[in-house]
Amino acid sequence: MYAKIIDGKLEFAPRSVLHNGKTVINPSPTRLKELGYKNFIDSNNTLKAKDGYKISSKFKETKTQIERVWAYSKLTAKESTEAQKQVVLLEIAELELFITNRRLREAAIDLPGAKDFIKEIDDKISALREKLKD
Repeated sequence: MYAKIIDGKLEFAPRSVLHNGKTVINPSPTRLKELGYKNFIDSNNTLKAKDGYKISSKFKETKTQIERVWAYSKLTAKESTEAQKQVVLLEIAELELFITNRRLREAAIDLPGAKDFIKEIDDKISALREKLKD
C-alpha cells in the first residue's frame, strides 16, 4: 500500500494517476514512487486504554516509507471533562432503558412496586443530570 502526507494528512495512492499527460490505471510501485508516494506500514495498535490518556497515532516518515505509530497522550482538561460527561450520558441512557412500556403500564394499573421502581430510576437519572451541571 502506498501513500503520502499532504498538509499533515495521510493520502493513499489512487487507483489511477495522471503521469506525463496520460491516465495510468493501477500504477506500479515504481510509478507511484516517481509521483512521491511511499510504502505505507500500518502497525497494529496494541496499547490498552489508560485513565487520563488517549491513544492516538502519528506518522513517522522516512525517505522510503511512512509508518503509523501508536502512542499515549495525556488528555487535556477539556478532553477529560468531555470524557467524563460522555460516561454520565451513557449511564443515563442505560438507566432509561429500564423504563419500558411494560413498566409504564404496570405503574399505570398500580401493580405493587411499579411506581417505586420508576421513581427509583428517575431519581438516579436526576442525580446524574445534576453531575452534568458542574
